[in-house]
Amino acid sequence: MSKNLTTAPKWFIELPILKMEWENFNGSYYDGVFHFTHYNEKFEVRSTLLNINGVSSEIFSNRIKNYCEFDSREFNKIFTTSHPVFKIKPRIFWTPRTYGIDEVINIKKEAIELLYENYGDGRRYYEADWKRYKYLARKFKRVFKEKSSKFKVKFDEYSKIYEESAANPIERAKLVFKYNQTPRFFNCKYKFFYDEISKILQVNINFPNFSEEEIAVGKYQTGFNRVKYASPAQKKKIVKNSLYSLIIWVAKVLAVNLPATKVKQISINVKQRWHDPATGRLKTGVIASVLADKSYLSKLNLSKIDPVACFKQMKGLITPSLENQSPIRPIFELNKNDKRLVPGRDVEGALEEGANLAAMDWEDFEHLVAQLMALQFSREGTDINVTQASRDKGVDAIIFDPDPFVGGKYVVQAKRYTNTVDVSAVRDLYGTVLNEGANRGILITTSSYGSEAYEFAKDKPISLVDGPNLLNLFREHGKKYRIDIAEAKQILKDET
Repeated sequence: MSKNLTTAPKWFIELPILKMEWENFNGSYYDGVFHFTHYNEKFEVRSTLLNINGVSSEIFSNRIKNYCEFDSREFNKIFTTSHPVFKIKPRIFWTPRTYGIDEVINIKKEAIELLYENYGDGRRYYEADWKRYKYLARKFKRVFKEKSSKFKVKFDEYSKIYEESAANPIERAKLVFKYNQTPRFFNCKYKFFYDEISKILQVNINFPNFSEEEIAVGKYQTGFNRVKYASPAQKKKIVKNSLYSLIIWVAKVLAVNLPATKVKQISINVKQRWHDPATGRLKTGVIASVLADKSYLSKLNLSKIDPVACFKQMKGLITPSLENQSPIRPIFELNKNDKRLVPGRDVEGALEEGANLAAMDWEDFEHLVAQLMALQFSREGTDINVTQASRDKGVDAIIFDPDPFVGGKYVVQAKRYTNTVDVSAVRDLYGTVLNEGANRGILITTSSYGSEAYEFAKDKPISLVDGPNLLNLFREHGKKYRIDIAEAKQILKDET
């Protein structure tokens, strides 16, 4: 008959729990956010991990099945919105209960047997178990202070890194994905761009090509434990859902970790590589794009949403076929790290009223056009940059407009011409628009365009501005200039 356990020593009653805690702390690892412990030859994670997807984190949550480093290569080619999302704020390391250590170390066999006789409640004394208890207690007593001290240093170091990253959304985003990783197969490589004025963070990520991949969906009950692979129809659905889920997961991870004062919107462009069936050559392009408010993304319940419905509600764009890919134009493209960009010059301030624009220095004309674009795109957050004259690669200015509906990236070519601009210049601009991943190209000249140029541009994202329209744009902003082609030809001839 069992005795009243309320009179038994507390450490004795809780010994199985204490033993487990000592064992786990002895083999644990802490990085400032996560406190891992080695247990039963599996990596487990302490409850200090915060899973905000609604999946409960017990004291020990198995990290094997769905987490990044340890998933099976056969079953890691499916991505769902149930993938863990972690907030990466500093979390103090877990500390096990320390009472009972000296009692376990010093107690004699006779006293142990007496405890089991009086308070064992069905448990029995086993010498092998107690050798293990004493070993773990001694090791815990030896390492506890040293490990706690190291963990405290790690906590302070990470706290400093975390606080410093708050001022730089790109650095915070890099830190976020250090602790929020995808399954190995997806191997996301993130590239970040940030506009401080509009507070938009753009993320470019890659998505694997599934064309030659088989997707494991289970195992056959009979035979030699053979893997069951998805049918073509199943595979098509899995790839589509995995793409949508990955986009939404990335957006959610960023939304819950980035400072609200720094980021208002998040843009995600997904790139993929595939072989062009016509040429067999490898191509790279954007296959999906979305732009959404951070506040909207923060409130998503990933454990309940349908990723396809969510993507459509955000008005995302996707390539028509994930089996026969073709690139799409991103909803928003922001790459301010372009090494071609140079500071603009105030040409307009030094230009006299009535100046002949066709006779200007060609480089001054490019800067003047950039100033005109700044007047035209005067909404908050818009940036206009001039490119280096010797390395413009067909681009004289680049406009970044954060407006989610009509904005994006615009490339501008300014041609101070005294002859008609032929169709080849318009073709070159269209090629530049495609190569730059821009939303639109704008060609501005002091002269005029031929009929073939207008015919080529009519069904393409290209705007052609000739001399008379250029003067009208300046007049709209109170600037009165003129264009005299004959005079310009004579002046430029004399200069040469």
